[in-house]
Amino acid sequence: GKAKAAVCTIDECTETSDLCPTCAKGECSDRRQICTDRDHGAHALNDWTCTCPPPSSGKETARAAACELDECAVTSVNCTTCAKNVCSDAGQSCADADKSSDSLNDWACTCPFPSNGTAIQAAAQCTIDECTDACASCELGACAAVPGQGQVCKDANIDAQSLFDWSCECPAPAQGRATAQAANCTIDECVETCVACANGACEAEGQACNDPDTVSTAQGDWTCTCSPPARGMEVQQAAVCILDECTESCATCANAICRDVGQDCIDANKDIDALGDWTCECVAPETGFATAGTADCTVDECTYTCPTCAAGACAPAQTCDDPDTAADS
Repeated sequence: GKAKAAVCTIDECTETSDLCPTCAKGECSDRRQICTDRDHGAHALNDWTCTCPPPSSGKETARAAACELDECAVTSVNCTTCAKNVCSDAGQSCADADKSSDSLNDWACTCPFPSNGTAIQAAAQCTIDECTDACASCELGACAAVPGQGQVCKDANIDAQSLFDWSCECPAPAQGRATAQAANCTIDECVETCVACANGACEAEGQACNDPDTVSTAQGDWTCTCSPPARGMEVQQAAVCILDECTESCATCANAICRDVGQDCIDANKDIDALGDWTCECVAPETGFATAGTADCTVDECTYTCPTCAAGACAPAQTCDDPDTAADS
């Protein structure tokens, strides 16, 4: 029969001869990629492809492929470095920043907004600082909203599951703390130490300190009050104490001694250091006084007007004389 021309073929993936300049010659295999020449026709040249092996992806014609492996998206059991469901099971998003098949174990889990947190190759520890973040349970300026107090927000537990536990705390020397709301800040200016506080001024003088309004914005209203039986009060300074020994009750006081005998009690010097100086004074027309005791009262029935007095009976021709001026005579 008639001779036929031969059908020439060439597999550019397997042919390694130097006479084949278009053949792969290890371009794929050296990179552990799969070489495929779908058309072995002698005129179908440079059509071989390199395909990345699973679980990576990528394919190029007549050259090595740029293999990619998204460790977040691939769920194949053949990918031992992939995230699979680690992130999603924790309600987190997964991201593979470098999908090159040479860059493995670099996927990361990221916490959903408004929480914060990222972890490589593991579920992240999600946090929410309710003092600085924006969320439904966050402070959102509640502490700073109270004018003039300078309250500070603190979130002791920033775990994303620990919500509504932030607190407003009053700055020293003010006292006060409240959870999930503004605090009621107070300063007892008699107890605390501050520029406007008493700082022991009352106690140094043996006096009692009182702060009538302990709201932290009400400062400079403390008072010093004298200790009984002394009396006296001053604002923002020690008081000037007085002791009326005629009206008060104390060891050196008159304690009704004068009144019981019908005499007037007079304490001319009420200074708390002037003690025992009160006097009993006789009531007119009687005269006389005594210090720290009852007076010996006298009355001259010739010169005074009284029920028993001469009242001018001797005048004008006679002289009146009262030989005994004792009040009871």
